[in-house]
Amino acid sequence: MNFAQITVVGNTGKQIRDNQTQNGNRAVNFSVAVNHRISGKDRTDWYTVELYGQQADTFMNNWDGNSIPVLVSGTPVFYQKRDGGTGVSIRATACRILRPKQDSRDEAPAPKVHAASAGKPSTPPEEDFPEDDVPF
Repeated sequence: MNFAQITVVGNTGKQIRDNQTQNGNRAVNFSVAVNHRISGKDRTDWYTVELYGQQADTFMNNWDGNSIPVLVSGTPVFYQKRDGGTGVSIRATACRILRPKQDSRDEAPAPKVHAASAGKPSTPPEEDFPEDDVPF
């Protein structure tokens, strides 16, 4: 049996894409920055995260529109970027926000949400993950 899993802990970018799959489930994509130091130099690696269904609903209900720390685990999906480099997307099987949502009395900027381009639904995941598998 072959298996690949990636886990990252980092901060979300401020922009998300909130779409629907062809079967009507929510699909949310956002980026996560992971900072580290190599040979004395600071480096930031960016990962794109794909959340679907109940996990996407839970994330959107708890995200306050700011860059927040998250833990994401899932299957790595490698792709070629426009600049010729290799990118890594994570099809999440678990996503946890590492700090609670701000109190509603605090003023936070509204999240920047982008609708699906030209009304086309996102591609659904190849696997269906159990909805009760959300670790929140």
